[in-house]
Parts: sequence; structure tokens; C-alpha cells
Amino acid sequence: MGRPPTKEAVLRDGFYLQFRNKGANWVGKMRFDDYESLLATAKTYEKQKEVVILGELKNGVWLKNAGEKGQSGPKAKTIAKSKAIKEVKTKTKTKTAPKKSPSKKAK
Repeated sequence: MGRPPTKEAVLRDGFYLQFRNKGANWVGKMRFDDYESLLATAKTYEKQKEVVILGELKNGVWLKNAGEKGQSGPKAKTIAKSKAIKEVKTKTKTKTAPKKSPSKKAK
């Protein structure tokens, strides 16, 4: 056994797709040269697996997804999810009624 790598992997330029089996922790990535082949593969995999389109990587920088507005990079889905959770929390805050003090009994 050798020493584990300390340098982060460098991804090549292209379009990326992330997939995993439903309920599994392992995640796989696929790289494509064009967006049409990425969409065709995503369509075939979506029946069996959870599929996320990560977007386009160019010169080490994630560009906006060609098919989805406002998303860029692999963290975009988690960022959008956290924003939605924050919006729901702020909308669902309810006011609580003030506590009534116990009434004194007359003797």
C-alpha cells in the first residue's frame, strides 16, 4: 500500500454529469464533449439512477449550465436547496400567543 494522494484531481474541459444509485452514497461523474450527448445519456440513466447535470467546465472554472438557468457548478444544487429552506423557514414563522398569568383565587 502506498501513500494516499494529496494533490486534488484536475478535471478536463467538457460537460459533466453526476449519477448514483437511488439511496446510495457512491457518486460517479461522466464527462462529455458536447451537450447533446450529455442529455441523451442523462435521459437513459434517469429511470434507474439519480442524475444531476453539473454543467460545463472550461479552464478549471464552472460555467453556467447550458440547459438550466441560474445554476453553475456542482454546488449550485445544494446552494439552491439551502436558499429554498431559508425561504420556507422565514415564511412559516408563526406568532405565539402571549402567556396568560394564572388568575388569583379569591378567599
